Amino acid sequence: MTLNNTTSHQHIIPLNLQAKMLLSTHRGGWSTSLKLVFLFSVLTFAVNVSHEQKQASSCPWGCKCQTMTSEAMAAAGFDTTGAEDGGGANILLNCSGRNFTQPPIPIVDSTASKLLLTHNTITHVDLVFLKHYPSLRVLNLGSNGLRSLSKSIDAPIFSLTHMDLSGNHLHVLHDYVLSGFPSLKTLNLSGNDLHTVTANALSLPALETLDLSKNKLPIIGSHLFETSPRLNEIDLSRNGFSRLNDGTFGHLTHLNLLDLSHNSLMRVEDNVFVGMNISHLDLGYNNFRKVPSLPLRKLTAAKTLVLDGNPLNILGKAGVYHVLKK
Repeated sequence: MTLNNTTSHQHIIPLNLQAKMLLSTHRGGWSTSLKLVFLFSVLTFAVNVSHEQKQASSCPWGCKCQTMTSEAMAAAGFDTTGAEDGGGANILLNCSGRNFTQPPIPIVDSTASKLLLTHNTITHVDLVFLKHYPSLRVLNLGSNGLRSLSKSIDAPIFSLTHMDLSGNHLHVLHDYVLSGFPSLKTLNLSGNDLHTVTANALSLPALETLDLSKNKLPIIGSHLFETSPRLNEIDLSRNGFSRLNDGTFGHLTHLNLLDLSHNSLMRVEDNVFVGMNISHLDLGYNNFRKVPSLPLRKLTAAKTLVLDGNPLNILGKAGVYHVLKK
């Protein structure tokens, strides 16, 4: 079912007018059975109108609301990530490319599970608007020209599991702006202009996948990931930082994939990878002139190491032994 809230409901005749029309037609008196049929018809019409009006008011003007299966969403080209998390129907609220300058607020709280707001002109977002979407699991605000992000609400938002802020112009991610999302599993911040992510910006206890690629981070703070201990995949490629300090990833015992490719790394501190169970490490297209032997020896569970595109003078066998021995 698709509800396009760009059209009005002028065809709906008010209930009291319909009743008067019918009563004026039957002044001669009605049998009991006919009265019951009439009453049932009026009640059915009232329920249908009420349901349609409720749907219209929860679907903001200019957007399209669709109830779709996961298979139908995938066939239409939509990302179905998170469809399995909340159960029930997938209600897609598609507000992409509608020239919105602010996220739309429905008349009554929306039951949408996915909200697509890509390709609009939203330059600032206060995440307080999410309180009007209590069932929302997936939020996509990609490609808006977004420059700033804030959250003027302290109450946690439990439903959201996936957030996409990619392809915008965010420069700074301030403390706690992304806190209060205890169920968030994936966060995509790729393709922004981020040069600063403060130590407490990522207070996300359930976060598993983080994409910070294609930004301008000059350094990765030693405590950046401490408040996201369940991280399984981190993409830090194409940023430009030249060094990794001890303690940056050491507490991330669930980390499986780490992409550090296409940066300017020349060295890695000896204990950067201590305690990690990482299986895939990409160090390709950096500025290593020799294999960082000592740090790599700490990767006892690694299965894949990528060193392509580095100006290596010497590929020391000892340096990669612990990675290749499996």
